[in-house]
Amino acid sequence: LPFSACLIPALAVLATGLFFLRLSRRTGLAESHPLARTAGSDPSDRMRAYLILAVTLLLGGLVYQAMQPAVPKLMDLQFPGLGGGSLMGVGLLVAAIYGVAGFLQIYAGHLADRHPLKLVYLGSYLLFIPALLGLAYGEGYWLALFALLAVTAQTASLPVENSLLARYTPDRWRGSAF
Repeated sequence: LPFSACLIPALAVLATGLFFLRLSRRTGLAESHPLARTAGSDPSDRMRAYLILAVTLLLGGLVYQAMQPAVPKLMDLQFPGLGGGSLMGVGLLVAAIYGVAGFLQIYAGHLADRHPLKLVYLGSYLLFIPALLGLAYGEGYWLALFALLAVTAQTASLPVENSLLARYTPDRWRGSAF
């Protein structure tokens, strides 16, 4: 593996980190603010929330990890002629799908900030189920659309899960929980 193959991404990550550090100091993002406690004071509510999150995090994580190698293979098999039959076309399409889904995760975070967390969380999984079905049976451009919807729905749940964990985690355990 050439040295530059590791050096260039490392420099990009370092530059991004320094930019974020500078931005956070200038905008006050680094300041710690106490988290609003709107839920989680009742131990039974907290336990129920943890159980629901544990199941959805476990199963959602398993599906997400299974999708990582499956989506490129599905694109290769079910999208004939993509990129002239080269792996470059498959790789570029999958990278675009995950890139767009990553940016849409930011929008999901905004939804989580403005709407009830339970509704946003439920909505992400209600989108995820038909998207997985479409991913299983789709071909061509439909397959790419369903892959985008499935990955977007999966990543949209992440900001909500973090918010729910923070809401139900006692202050003294917050560092351990995350």
